[in-house]
Amino acid sequence: MNQFRPDFQDRNFYVVAGGHINFTYKVVEGSASFLLQGINTEVFSAPEKIFENQKTLQEFASSASTTSPILPQLQSLSGDYKVEDAASGVWWRLADFVEGVCSYDFVQTPIQSFEAARGYGKFLASFISLSPSRLQETLTNFHNPAVRFQQLEDALLHGKKERIAVAKKVVGRLKELHWVVEKWTDFVTSGLPLRVCHNDTKLSNVLLYQKTDGLAFVIDLDTTMPGYVMYDFGDMMRSFVCPVKENEVDLSKIELNLENYRAMVKGFLQETHTFLTQDELSSLNFGGILLTYLMALRFLADFLIGDKYYATTFENENLARTKNQLRRITLFLNNSDQLESIIQEEYHLLK
Repeated sequence: MNQFRPDFQDRNFYVVAGGHINFTYKVVEGSASFLLQGINTEVFSAPEKIFENQKTLQEFASSASTTSPILPQLQSLSGDYKVEDAASGVWWRLADFVEGVCSYDFVQTPIQSFEAARGYGKFLASFISLSPSRLQETLTNFHNPAVRFQQLEDALLHGKKERIAVAKKVVGRLKELHWVVEKWTDFVTSGLPLRVCHNDTKLSNVLLYQKTDGLAFVIDLDTTMPGYVMYDFGDMMRSFVCPVKENEVDLSKIELNLENYRAMVKGFLQETHTFLTQDELSSLNFGGILLTYLMALRFLADFLIGDKYYATTFENENLARTKNQLRRITLFLNNSDQLESIIQEEYHLLK
């Protein structure tokens, strides 16, 4: 903290729960409060890319005519947006702590779905004239289903035999869905434009005002890099539309909430309809299937090798998470025509 705020010594630190990757603290200095966060370098092996991207995004946002929803980071004494602790190897960043806002793990009301989706749409819109080539790839092949499928194949070769046996039926279902990889290839080779994408658009990465559920900020820009709009829409669809936890074992509780879906589509398109191409529009619904399939592949591969990446709180939790994602995919496929109709209806109302 002294590299950011040298004048204050009387500080109190409080752990902020909820994140799965980084280390987050609320720091109180007299009447001022800050959010201090350390980057997990086991996940992000090149943290300097995160901070270079943050600088690019923040400087672009401050000079642009449109208002960006990102939460600004504070500069250190050296003028950077980071401080590296040489002893621990942790890279730290600091932002003002915003009072009166909160985040949610899953959607409870359509207004939350609308406002969070509007936030992610506004994020895309605010950087539409920033060339994606100016950002670095912080996680290589993050949303590449061909790579994720190969990781599953590797886990089947080198994973724990007893777990492979338990997951046999689920493995078969994921292999049946390999057509998702082929369709993704068709989309990206057909000329879909690269955009500055957030790439991790779960509900908890949007801060909403506690009293109104109105949009406050889009946070956690660690995965912001070149991507396709279907990634950001798809991850919202995965996490907004079936409002239950991703480790829910009672699959009958996982249902499609069309009211939340329409609100999500409406909020997202309100901010993006002016620049989306027809190819991008036609990719949105598929994005939900793609991102959910990606997560199923990742959860199962981790299960097979012994839960190395995703922390678990009960036996076979990553297998349960995989089944949970597959249930969502089934709902998306069974209701595909209706979901696509809602996109088209809301888009044409805006045009």
